[in-house]
Amino acid sequence: MDEKKIKFNWKYFLWIALAVFLLRLPTFYQHIIDIDETVFSEFAKVILSGGLPYVDVVDNKPPLTYFFFAVVYFLTGSYSLIAVHIVTAIWVFVTALFVFFTAKKFAPEKAAFAGTIAFILLMHTYEPKYISTNGETLINLPLIASCYLFLFYGTNFRGIILHVISGFLLGLAILTNYKSAVVAILYVIYTLIAIFFFYKGEGVKIKQLLIKLFITGVASFVPIIAMSLFFYKKGIFDDALFWGFLYNFGYIESGTASGSVSKIFFRSIYFVLLGFPVWLCIATGFLKEFIKSSRWKEIERERMELFVFFICWLLLSFYAATLGGRGYGHYFIQIVPPLSLLGAFFYEHFAFKKFFWLWIALPVFILTLSRVDMLKSYELINYPNYRSEISYKRVGEFIKNNSSFNDKIYVWGWATPVYYFADRRPASRFIISDFVSGRVFGTDNKSDAKRKNFAGKFLPILCDDLRKNKPKFIADTSPSGYFGYDRFPISEFIELDEFIKKNYEKFAEIDKIVIYKLK
Repeated sequence: MDEKKIKFNWKYFLWIALAVFLLRLPTFYQHIIDIDETVFSEFAKVILSGGLPYVDVVDNKPPLTYFFFAVVYFLTGSYSLIAVHIVTAIWVFVTALFVFFTAKKFAPEKAAFAGTIAFILLMHTYEPKYISTNGETLINLPLIASCYLFLFYGTNFRGIILHVISGFLLGLAILTNYKSAVVAILYVIYTLIAIFFFYKGEGVKIKQLLIKLFITGVASFVPIIAMSLFFYKKGIFDDALFWGFLYNFGYIESGTASGSVSKIFFRSIYFVLLGFPVWLCIATGFLKEFIKSSRWKEIERERMELFVFFICWLLLSFYAATLGGRGYGHYFIQIVPPLSLLGAFFYEHFAFKKFFWLWIALPVFILTLSRVDMLKSYELINYPNYRSEISYKRVGEFIKNNSSFNDKIYVWGWATPVYYFADRRPASRFIISDFVSGRVFGTDNKSDAKRKNFAGKFLPILCDDLRKNKPKFIADTSPSGYFGYDRFPISEFIELDEFIKKNYEKFAEIDKIVIYKLK
């Protein structure tokens, strides 16, 4: 496709910045938007303390999610999640600008702006904790930038350099969230469709398409290979491969086993309904321009190519969001860029523009109000674990006031906020006890789902960590029942139970969370 210069109207810049700022304002004064943030935060702090990823601290995400937090902490000199939230707001703003620039390549400026605002609004719907700092939010920037370069630049010298950058960005996205790999599949599918349907018999153009695909594909492996070499040099490649990649196949399988078709169906329907005008805009625009129009054969080939690219991107992203049968709200964030771009693509054909904005703006307004005080909102809807953050903060601050900075602690349960509020490093690599207890991530408190044999494999490692690091305090959250840990009392894990009885004494109890102190 032809390279075209684009001019930027500064009034759009200001509106985009204002929209992002207002919708993410609640993250600037509330530390924890989603408990997952405290996992990423603690992982990053262990790295900054000299620990090795996937060896001294364990979680199942790819590495760059944690390194994002680590870089923010290092550059700001703050270990506060609010610093992460502020940088994330800037990140989302830049992502929105790329959506605008991309849309301007094929749509009038007003339509491009409409698609961008739709992107911003849909990035802030679904549920209150949707706006946490997570891998799905972070990957949208490198993915939209990669797609922009891949689509709109040729194979001259400058274009080749930009395709190298495009591939590099794709690789970074994959190292942040593995679902980004659907964009690599997208590039292959798009190239094959273009070769066999749009440019059949045009040797020069086919050669250019294959060169673009090859350069982008090879470049995408560069950051992945570099990260692998880094892990190999550190002697932690096997650990990183297991925890950061292979473990996730079991995670996906456990989600499918513990989930249901109806759950993923209704979560998908809910997401579609929140952005219904955009879907309607796409459907009506497609009917008018490609189906009912007597001039559809006269549509520019370039426009047809773009439509195919965006619709394939949308479908592949939807597949990625629903993979594993969980369909958590933040998984749908990956769908928002192609959905918004398709909205911009057909915006001019849409006759009900006021309806477009009213429908999307209403849930965003309601959810923004719910984010003014997140804990109060979850209390109002009677979320089973809404009090956990209050209790974890009380426990964390108690430990902080009764320990020194170099003391280590251990917390049994899904309770990483304790580490965050205590500002004390963990005495074990297992900052989430699910890796030992076998509890399945994200399941209901009363769920019977369990990953078998975890205790047999990982309990001895946990106990070795504790014997080596001698935590000053051990907090047992299982009596509180938060996140279903009343199903996993320490007494059922004999080696851990005996270690605590031998070396610790009960020191305090806060909100049914028992705190043990080293004798």
